[in-house]
Amino acid sequence: MNPKKIATWNSGKAFVIGTLLATLPGVAIAAPPSMKQVIQSSQSHPNATVYIDADLLRSTAGDSAIAAELSPQVKEVRIASALDFSTFQAKWEIGYATLKTTPPNETIASLYNGYIDEVAGKKIVWTPKQTYLIPLPDDVMAIVRPTDRKLVGQWLRKDRPVNPTGVLLDFAEQPTVDRALIISIDVADVLSPSALENRLFTFESVSEKDRTSISKEIAKLVGIQLVFDGDAKFTAKFRFEDSPVKLFSAAKPILKEILVRSGIFFKEFDQWEISVEGKDLIASGKIAMSALDDLVSLFSVHRMVSNASDKTVDVKETSNSNVAETSKAYLTKVTNIVARVRDHSASNTGERAQWNGNMARKIDDLPTLNVDPELVAFSTEVSKSLRNNMVTMQMANIKTGAASVVNNAAGGAQVYGYENSYGYGYGYYYDPNAYAKYATVGQSAGNASFKQTIAAIEQSLAEMRKKMTDKYKIQF
Repeated sequence: MNPKKIATWNSGKAFVIGTLLATLPGVAIAAPPSMKQVIQSSQSHPNATVYIDADLLRSTAGDSAIAAELSPQVKEVRIASALDFSTFQAKWEIGYATLKTTPPNETIASLYNGYIDEVAGKKIVWTPKQTYLIPLPDDVMAIVRPTDRKLVGQWLRKDRPVNPTGVLLDFAEQPTVDRALIISIDVADVLSPSALENRLFTFESVSEKDRTSISKEIAKLVGIQLVFDGDAKFTAKFRFEDSPVKLFSAAKPILKEILVRSGIFFKEFDQWEISVEGKDLIASGKIAMSALDDLVSLFSVHRMVSNASDKTVDVKETSNSNVAETSKAYLTKVTNIVARVRDHSASNTGERAQWNGNMARKIDDLPTLNVDPELVAFSTEVSKSLRNNMVTMQMANIKTGAASVVNNAAGGAQVYGYENSYGYGYGYYYDPNAYAKYATVGQSAGNASFKQTIAAIEQSLAEMRKKMTDKYKIQF
């Protein structure tokens, strides 16, 4: 039931055209396809979708990073994806965006340092970001990820299964009016009662006597839908095989602990309302913009489309002042991400390591068009430092865990010497805190490494800010 992890898959850069009439010369699309059509036209069965009403999101969540990154040229985005729940990364993503204006293929290829390819008789633009961009009639931009020619060929030829089923189609039937953001996930048969019970063993919000029964109820979860509407209200809908009324009293404490453990807890959650409607358990209320960003932080379709639709000139022709302003905004975003790394409250170095990796990907996904090349290279080093620190903390935990096993093979036994009437001998006593002691060593080593890394990054940020200020003569 972790909404952050469920929503955390890598680089959502994709989209589909329902009937693909646009691939036929001279035939235009009468209207953008619905989410149901996106699902039905996917080359395989997706298990996740995302919908964005860009104008509404910008007006409702103007302080969020995702809204700030949306180009004014983007109107709507719909994506279908196959999410690997073991890695929380997408195997493939297909979708579309409706734009106000669409530049020609040549311009898009130039902006991304890509090239124009042709598959199934259709011109497509290959980009180094493992994404195909396919401009279609009526200012619709198709996006297919990864850049697998067989994948895009199957999609263009309509070589796909028919009559998909599942909770995604049920969610897709709901209207999108006054919905700024909708994320839907099919988790049927994903959750194991036994695995959940083991996970809940460390949860303070679940008592030992209720652990088994709650695990069995949670395992009945088949779908999750996250909605951010025009009134800035966030709703998390959890759909089960049958009524989740048995989870009603435990739901809010469990959700709160999940959020805290995930590092996206926000004070507004205490005022959230929990209800049960049919097979749905619903949690709703106001949400902090930083938490909203976390839930969709690894979706980057809006960035790809924004870059392609908002810029119609070659980078070489960009004015110096424009580069300065774009670079300033870019450095601000990098600085904000670093601040979130520094201020993140993690219960252990394992969680902090995962968070650092997520934030490194956020830096990598920032739009770099018209940004000073030296600044782009600098941000790459920042994300690299975060990843290196992630690995260092993980290795420290592995090393101390291994040492604990080797030195406490008898379950924490320690050797001691004694002397009696027969002479001097040896014995053993059991130390129940042995593992905790080794774990503390690993946590200390990981935290020390983190402090050193963040201090070095912040020092380099200060130096880069001064360098860019001197170069462009504006205050960065």
